[in-house]
Amino acid sequence: FLNLQFVVIKRATDIGKNAFTNCCSLQEVYAKKLQKLAEKAFSECCVLTTINLKTVEILQSECLDECFLLNHIELDSLQSVEKDVFQRCYLLKDYRCKNINFEHDGESFIISEQTENKNAHNRVVSWGRLCAL
Repeated sequence: FLNLQFVVIKRATDIGKNAFTNCCSLQEVYAKKLQKLAEKAFSECCVLTTINLKTVEILQSECLDECFLLNHIELDSLQSVEKDVFQRCYLLKDYRCKNINFEHDGESFIISEQTENKNAHNRVVSWGRLCAL
C-alpha cells in the first residue's frame, strides 16, 4: 500500500486490525457502510485528511492515531470508543458526535461522558492544536 492515495469501500462494514497501518500516502477514504474500525486500522496514516465515519458504531484502540492531517470528523452513529483513538491527530479541529462527549487534552481525545439517550447531544466542538479544554 506504499503509494495508495485513496480508497473507496463499497460493501465492507468492518476494517480489520492494522489493515491500513502506516499507509503514508493515503489521503482519502470513502465508505458508506462502515460500522467498525478495529485496533490500529488507519494508524500512522500521516497524510489522511478525509474519512467518512458517519455510519461507524465502534472505534477500537488507536484506530486513527497519528493521522496528523485529519481535521474534521462526523460520528453520527458512534456507540463505543476505546482509548487513544485520535491520539496525536494534531489538526483535528472539528467533530460532531451525537452519542459520546469528548474532551481534548492537547494531544488526544478523552471520553468525558457517554450519554444515556443517544440523541441527547448534537454539537460541534472546535479547538486548535495547543488548546486544552
